[in-house]
Amino acid sequence: MADRICVALPDGRWLALDREAFATALAAGAELMTAPSPTAPPAAPMFVDAAEMGRLTDTAPSWWEAAARDLDCPSFFIGRVRRFKVSDCLLWLEDVQERAPDGFNHIEDVLTRAELEEAAAGYKRIAGFDKDELNARAPIVTPSPR
Repeated sequence: MADRICVALPDGRWLALDREAFATALAAGAELMTAPSPTAPPAAPMFVDAAEMGRLTDTAPSWWEAAARDLDCPSFFIGRVRRFKVSDCLLWLEDVQERAPDGFNHIEDVLTRAELEEAAAGYKRIAGFDKDELNARAPIVTPSPR
């Protein structure tokens, strides 16, 4: 068995291949999978906290928290913790900066209330808090008989 290469499978079983079969399998796998680009930056985490958004955008974390609290920027609650989806927040920030290149005091100076409500509704749907969807679901608590 010394001329065999053993490969552990995810389900706990083992695969024993001779060196030639192993080399053939590696070559076939390489043809099927594209190699990652060595110049590609590592993928950013999908959801981050306000401190990380602040670091990524060179802004104060409190600014991101306040914007999220006022439903100005896209954010989610994962459990009890507010998180920001980096790609959505950067697109939102880019849109705001294009509309107000000299800055702004209130988000309503840049985005209409309808745009803000539309964005908030979309995030409520994604997070599972859309009023219509919640009302359409079967109750999770059965009323007690009186």
